[in-house]
Amino acid sequence: MFKHWFTHPIAYVAIAVSIICGLAFVGAGLPGFGNMPKGTESMKIVIVDQDQSTGSKAMVKGMEDNMPFKVSSTTKSLSSVKDRLENRDIALALTIPKNFIADVRNQKTPQITFYKNDSNGMLQNSMGNNIVTSMTQSIQSNLTSQKTIGLIASLIGPNVAKEAQAKAQAQAGQIRNAQQAAAMRAQVQKQTQAQVQKQATAMAQKLSGGLKTSTVHLNKMANNYQSQMAPMFLNLGTYLGIMIMTIILTMMFMSARFSMGKVKAFLSFQMTGVLAAIIQPFFTVGLLRLLINFSAGTFWTLVGSEMLFCIAVFEFCAMFTFLCASLPAMAVLLPLMAMQVVSGGGILPLVVLNGFYQWVSKVTPMYQGVTTSLNALFGGASSPYFQTMLWQIVIGLIVSAVIAWIGYRGKERKGFANVLQVGVIG
Repeated sequence: MFKHWFTHPIAYVAIAVSIICGLAFVGAGLPGFGNMPKGTESMKIVIVDQDQSTGSKAMVKGMEDNMPFKVSSTTKSLSSVKDRLENRDIALALTIPKNFIADVRNQKTPQITFYKNDSNGMLQNSMGNNIVTSMTQSIQSNLTSQKTIGLIASLIGPNVAKEAQAKAQAQAGQIRNAQQAAAMRAQVQKQTQAQVQKQATAMAQKLSGGLKTSTVHLNKMANNYQSQMAPMFLNLGTYLGIMIMTIILTMMFMSARFSMGKVKAFLSFQMTGVLAAIIQPFFTVGLLRLLINFSAGTFWTLVGSEMLFCIAVFEFCAMFTFLCASLPAMAVLLPLMAMQVVSGGGILPLVVLNGFYQWVSKVTPMYQGVTTSLNALFGGASSPYFQTMLWQIVIGLIVSAVIAWIGYRGKERKGFANVLQVGVIG
């Protein structure tokens, strides 16, 4: 009764697909998190010391030893740091303004400013907010350290000593006994040192309690997870849909080539992929605009970048579907998709991944798609990522065309060429 069902190979292909899918996400996706949380130490901070005083340099040196991220450099140029934030070379920047130490000396409340680029993945933005808080506490602790108290003492010491010396000389002039005068000067010096230490400690404590901080957000993002996760879900859903479409279209090619010829079938395959890339973004980006608010200009920018992403995914997947004769390509495409979920930039920043997953992000479309979506929605330079997708399109097209031309020389429909039965085309 069930013989025909259970002797059909497609039943077991379906089971194999479910197994491959599970293995792909566990075996190819999960190892991408193996470098965490240690990988966050590779995220970079730049300190912009605009004060350039001896005191500020000493404070920067103290902060470098206590930063949760790697301090990549210290500089005086804020504009170059903003460019690096825009290009995602660094995670955070801290600015020590001019006259910072002068304000400390004059017992004024100093201020520091953090700069961060919101157009980044979930982990980096979340950590960035937490790091601003922890760094503020670290700086406050650093300012009340013995090293900082000693620094403040060296700044105020000469003035206190000068006043004490003038007072001591006036009193010494009234004492004729040399020994008594020397003893009095020694006592004044001791009192001066104690006074300097006391004042320095009080100033450091006041400085710690009154330190002002502010954060400048480049490419400001709405403070909700819906906006934060929008680029990842937009591109992940698109990638999955285009991947399945490519497998189906490859089956059509395998069947249709017998009736319409290999060249016409391949051109039809390509034209259908491009047509889908033109139509699909209007649906996905249109729905996204109903969920999160963005302008009409952003809508068209995002639609354009998604069209390019769709074609890049289509040509990337086509290499494997032609090589593996459609459905068996799932054994390669599913692990690759799982890897791209991790390396796509929507969750983890690229710098925290190990070398292999960083390489995956460069040769696959997902990272480029997520990043261009972030840039379209919130800001950032997209040209490097567009160029990468264009190269992926060109390479994918050439490889799939070569495979289609060299392979698929059989004279009879076999295997998956029989699944869709497109022989009536033409």
